[in-house]
Amino acid sequence: MFFIKKLIVMLFSAWAGLIAGTVAGIPLIAVINYLAQDGPYFPAPLVAFALLALPIGALLFFFQLLFTVCETFTSRVVEKTLFLPGILGGAAAGALWYSVLASSEFKFSMLLAVVAISSLQAFVVFGCHWIGSKLNIVPICQA
Repeated sequence: MFFIKKLIVMLFSAWAGLIAGTVAGIPLIAVINYLAQDGPYFPAPLVAFALLALPIGALLFFFQLLFTVCETFTSRVVEKTLFLPGILGGAAAGALWYSVLASSEFKFSMLLAVVAISSLQAFVVFGCHWIGSKLNIVPICQA
């Protein structure tokens, strides 16, 4: 039962993270569309979802799996130390995804924007895990 509840929390938090990442990425993509001097221009929500939130969400899902395995093997819910590794994992996922997206020209402002969006997405994802543990949705695993 622990795994089913944890899977539900993981899927809900991934969904919430996708929403937050998409909403946070829309202004960035809108500015990029505005500053672009060549076309075509794609809708900012679609690009924010497909090129920012979804790949970062997939990388964050890997971090969620690591936390679930850690919780399973230690037989306790990780809640007090959840945010720091989560935010660092989000920043790492954002930097990794920027290195995939980056063109030949490195822009520190774009790197900072992608890392900020992914950190916000990670905050939402691991915040859902924290809320799940506080509401006792996912009880402590019995060893």
